[in-house]
Parts: sequence; C-alpha cells; structure tokens
Amino acid sequence: FGILLSLLLLLILLPIALQHTAVYILKKQGFQQAEIGDVDLNLFTGGVGLSDVAVSGDGVGRATLSNLQINLSMLALVKKRIEIESLHLNGVTLDLNNRDSGEWSIAGFIPPKAEQSTAPPSQSEPWGVGVDQLQVNNVSVNVLMPKLKSTVTLDALQLSNLASWLPQQQTPYRAELHIDESPLTLAGEMQPFNAEPRFQGSLELTHLPLALVSAFAQEAGVEQLGGS
Repeated sequence: FGILLSLLLLLILLPIALQHTAVYILKKQGFQQAEIGDVDLNLFTGGVGLSDVAVSGDGVGRATLSNLQINLSMLALVKKRIEIESLHLNGVTLDLNNRDSGEWSIAGFIPPKAEQSTAPPSQSEPWGVGVDQLQVNNVSVNVLMPKLKSTVTLDALQLSNLASWLPQQQTPYRAELHIDESPLTLAGEMQPFNAEPRFQGSLELTHLPLALVSAFAQEAGVEQLGGS
C-alpha cells in the first residue's frame, strides 16, 4: 500500500514540480516574466502537455503559447529514437526584434552567444529523431527591424512521416501563412535526412505590398516604391 501511495503521489506531484522548475530555470536565465498555467504529464503513454505559457525577457517583448500537446513513443526510446507520434501546437505569439546594435531579441530576451566546445566529439551512436504527425495552427510572429515592421502569421502547418532513420522516405508538408495581409502557401515533399537533402514543391505569394521593403530600396536610390 505504501508503494502504491508513493507512486500515486509521484504521479500527482511530478507535473507540479516540473511546472515550478521550468519557471525557476527561465527566470534564472534572465527572463523577467515566466508563467506556465498547466503541465500535463502521462508517463505511461508518453503524453506531455503545456498550456497558458507566457514569457518576457524585458517586460516589453513577449511570447505566449495557448496549448502544446506531444505524444512520444516510449518503446522507441529503447532503440535510441525520439519518435513523436503526434505534436499539436496552437496559439503562439512571438515578438522578434532586430535592434540598432544588430542583436536579435526573442520575446525581449537576447540569447547569450554560444561558446565553442573543446570537448572531443562523441563516438556513441547518435539518437534518431522522427515525427509521425505534426499540426501547428495560429502562430503569429511580430518582426521589428530598423527598416521593417511586419507580422508573419502561420495559419496552419501540416507535416508527417519524418524520420532520420528512414532518410529516403518522402515527407509531405503544407504551410499556409500570411505576411501582413498577403497570403503565402508552401506545399510539397522533402527528404531532409537524405545524404543529399531534397526539397520540392510549390510556393504561391499573392499581393505582397512592395512598400513593405521601401526603406531597403532607399539605400539603392529608390525614393518611392509601390505596387504588389
């Protein structure tokens, strides 16, 4: 009875512990704001869920997440494979700012520069990575640069049958976006893990206002730029 009770308490308290630990780590890294509304964890099925996430590095730039649900294959871990059976992400807003100094900030946070590792490369067999089904909806990125201000919205992204251990397998994808009010569609197939990675498909961009890049055109002596 004591073992069952301890296991039950572990299953109840582990998501809460992960929630508070993640918030602590984010604030330790320099984020002024870090909130996670709920963490859902199922160790038996490999299900992980996050909802109502909000972070900010400086209190101005923000990133929010409404819902993320991931289901992992627990059996694949035995074969050193991280196989995502399904990933559903919905409702993301992100502020991306290129400052006058040239630094990029993500949600008001400037990532530290990566340090060069002096450790010898690992000789162990690398882990495989795969996604059976991926669905992303309603992702909005606010891009702010000295000469450009725009909002890129990913309305929907679908991807399936992606696996590093099957490099020749065709991975179909489809993405529907908006650059401000201009729709952009990408669709096709790819083989990103092939010895010679291959991407094929179609791209359709409709009525992109040229005035969006008028500030860049001025550097070339073009004072006015219009049309679509």
